[in-house]
Amino acid sequence: MLRASNYAHRYNQAIGTTEPYRGTDHTVAVMIQLTKGAIDPRAMVAGALQGERSIPLRRHTEQIINNIRPKDYSSELAAIGKWWGNAGRYTRDPLHVEMLRTPDRLVNDALAGRLACDCFPEDTLLLRDDFNFVPISSLVAGQKIWGLDRWSTVQDVSFKGSLALDAIRLNNGNWIRLTPDHKVYVARCRVHDESSRTCKPCSCDMGQRDVVRLCVSELKEGMVLLQPEKISFGSHSFDPDRSYVEGLYLSDGWNQGSSFSISGLDGAPKENQKRVVEEICERLGVPTTWYRKHINVRDSEWAERLSLMGEHAPQKRALSIDLDEGGAASLLRGIMADSGRNSVKNASSRTFTTTSRALMLQTRILLKMFGISSGYSYIENHGGLGTNPIWRLSTRERSDGKNTKLLRVKEVVRSVGSEPCWDITTDDHYVYMPEADVTVSNCDEFALAIGACCLTIGARVNFVTVGFKPQMPGEPKIHTHVFCRAQDPRTKIWWVLDPVAGRKTADMLKRVKQFTIFEVD
Repeated sequence: MLRASNYAHRYNQAIGTTEPYRGTDHTVAVMIQLTKGAIDPRAMVAGALQGERSIPLRRHTEQIINNIRPKDYSSELAAIGKWWGNAGRYTRDPLHVEMLRTPDRLVNDALAGRLACDCFPEDTLLLRDDFNFVPISSLVAGQKIWGLDRWSTVQDVSFKGSLALDAIRLNNGNWIRLTPDHKVYVARCRVHDESSRTCKPCSCDMGQRDVVRLCVSELKEGMVLLQPEKISFGSHSFDPDRSYVEGLYLSDGWNQGSSFSISGLDGAPKENQKRVVEEICERLGVPTTWYRKHINVRDSEWAERLSLMGEHAPQKRALSIDLDEGGAASLLRGIMADSGRNSVKNASSRTFTTTSRALMLQTRILLKMFGISSGYSYIENHGGLGTNPIWRLSTRERSDGKNTKLLRVKEVVRSVGSEPCWDITTDDHYVYMPEADVTVSNCDEFALAIGACCLTIGARVNFVTVGFKPQMPGEPKIHTHVFCRAQDPRTKIWWVLDPVAGRKTADMLKRVKQFTIFEVD
């Protein structure tokens, strides 16, 4: 068992370096400088040796390998990787960010317990692959959640204690709360400098933008955040006719014990709604009774199923949205039958109103299955006949086919309070937050610090940046992860030291589609 370091850690006040983002290659070049200690001395404490040459860093490495058999280099390399993983793998990631801490600063922060800060509040809901919304605290390794464009495998979930949070208001009406060091994906326009005070946020689409990762502490009003284009359909088939009627029940029906009813006033537009229900029930052999303001469906078994979906509007929810395309389309059509068309010029959007938060979230995911994003508003004092607060979900569409509804930061409120927080590691480093319809990052590691420690024991070191999608001809590389490799001086075997991937390192390497190796020489 490795022995914990017990010496004083107040030996260095290295401040690190701040660099403008100029691409992955430049960022890794700065990482190499920091690892070797070859950096502008103006950014350092006068007279202090940095990186692999730092005396405190060497002492720290000696503490890590203290109980290892002398010159068992492979075990020493493994011990270094394990120590940094246990120290708190969630910290400022040197890839796609503008701030890099020196190895000395990372040692200071690790020993002071300041690395576990890249987290979600414990009530954050995530979308599991059974299409249920689950709080982050209830997830376990091996489960799958939606990331950006696929289901991501959860590798680790850990409680991080009570941490300070910032709040970000988005232009879709949602707020998200994250720790200041959490990473988010920002889409920067290649044509317009949106960071300039004289340049208004442009409407260039995602094809004209480069995606970078920034800390929440670096977010500014107007920045464009990343969100999924679509979410995949589920795996279960369900009769589209029944699915449509159940959608109508959720939005415009009520249960009567052994039967249920769907509203529709004769002579009004909703009369056609009743006629469709009547036709469906005739095909299914289910009896109905026509009334002036509704149609009653007399099927006790079906009514019992619908009662499980909620008998009162605030409790309503679909039993499952794990549906194939046909079932999802019919259920969504039924739910949105009670929506109203917006009057905004050039808009084909609709607004669905409900008193059920669960139904609102399910509807947002059903819309996203068909590539439709939605805005959100929560109204407590709406002036209506009911006393329950309402949720309004508005689709963000245009009739002219132009997609100008980019997800932007509207406001950032710093230090809104502290809450119990959790963090999560997924195999592709993406985490989708369905309550806000935004994808954020979760990948952080210590390639820089691990590399410096490995150099102190005489190992050869390099950094590897990887991407998990094939690089298409003519397109730039898109690398979303970086790790350290170290070579055993005696056996010449290369070891991948990646605390983020951990025991899943072999699986991670199998998924790599593009990579670049940077030698630390």
